[in-house]
Amino acid sequence: MHFFRLVATRNHANICAIFRISWPYLKLINIRKNCTLKSSASNFYFHDLLQWTDEYQSNIRDNLLFLPNFINEHEEQLLIDEVQRRLKTMRYENAHWDDAIVNYREIEKSTWENENAKIIEKIRRTAFTADADHQERVHVLDLEKTGWIKPHVDSIRYCGDVVAGLCLLSDAVMRFRNVKNTALLGMNSRMKY
Repeated sequence: MHFFRLVATRNHANICAIFRISWPYLKLINIRKNCTLKSSASNFYFHDLLQWTDEYQSNIRDNLLFLPNFINEHEEQLLIDEVQRRLKTMRYENAHWDDAIVNYREIEKSTWENENAKIIEKIRRTAFTADADHQERVHVLDLEKTGWIKPHVDSIRYCGDVVAGLCLLSDAVMRFRNVKNTALLGMNSRMKY
């Protein structure tokens, strides 16, 4: 089972990308068989290199993919316009049921208007192989200016072994940590992704 998430944040400039990551059973595994693209080593910064073995760094570079400008600004606006119709009737929540998100609104969406359906299909084709089992519903998450996603491990039960996401409305900084090794792994703060 694979999972797709749209994330809209309201505190920076316009940027979008897709990412994939595999964290089954709290560890990274090789998921090339589930993804149609390969990763680029230039998108990563490892803080405190002594904490990260060459094997672990290679595993991350092989299994974490960032594609800057995956959609254009017009496509981004189409997605925002469609989800905003539902989100605008909701208020921002302070805390999530699993305590992973602060100051957010969220919906799950399985049907899309024609142009947006094409965008969603483009994401699925890029992130997953044709025979991959993935959820039809898209998790849409809107973070308020003061909102953020806390450190967490996505549940295999709900997300499967691949998570694909699209960052909308602003730049984002994502930090990944090994649950057994708390040294920081993150992307350069000036990198667009």
